[in-house]
Amino acid sequence: MKKTGVDSLAISIGTSTAPRSSNPSSARATNAACWCRPLRFDILEEIEKRIPGFPIVLQWRVSVVPEYVEMINNNGGKLKDAVGIPAEQLRKAARSAVCKINIDSDGRLAMTALVRKT
Repeated sequence: MKKTGVDSLAISIGTSTAPRSSNPSSARATNAACWCRPLRFDILEEIEKRIPGFPIVLQWRVSVVPEYVEMINNNGGKLKDAVGIPAEQLRKAARSAVCKINIDSDGRLAMTALVRKT
């Protein structure tokens, strides 16, 4: 990190690039990213030990608003069993070296839901 001059490190400790399925068999059947597993705080703690005080960023889609998923599905979408990372896990991450949590998926879901509804 000293060589590159980065000012934060984006890591994946269980975040995913798509809304997760809450049902493992459904996830496999629909090729969903994965079912909802807890964040890997063991990895986060190890990173904090190796680079103490260095800012960590949680990337990818971590937030899923159930009302938007329902609206999408009621209007022809197929986001079966989609869930995000539970808020209590995000709060726990925020109490660590995580200084930024990207929650873009809720905005995308809201836009998709309203476009489908319209």
